[in-house]
Amino acid sequence: MSYTLYRWELNIRVAAVLGFVGAGGLGQRIHIAISLFLENQLLTYLIFIYALVTIADYLSAYLRRRVIYASGCLRCKEAILLTLSFEHLVTHHR
Repeated sequence: MSYTLYRWELNIRVAAVLGFVGAGGLGQRIHIAISLFLENQLLTYLIFIYALVTIADYLSAYLRRRVIYASGCLRCKEAILLTLSFEHLVTHHR
């Protein structure tokens, strides 16, 4: 499940890049917005891509935690707590 969500997040990013070089989709719209100096549209597209990737990332982390806690694996729970503690240190104590 985690791998599927990771691939979905990666596909969103790749679609934007491929579209930017001519394959269509959101990337093409971003390229057009840049070319025509349509800053409002560009910002909307970038926020949309950022939101999709962020939602996929949080959903993946949430589902991984749920599956690991449901499994009852003590080592897995300790690994998650260690990871969360490290993320807290990195993001809140700069």
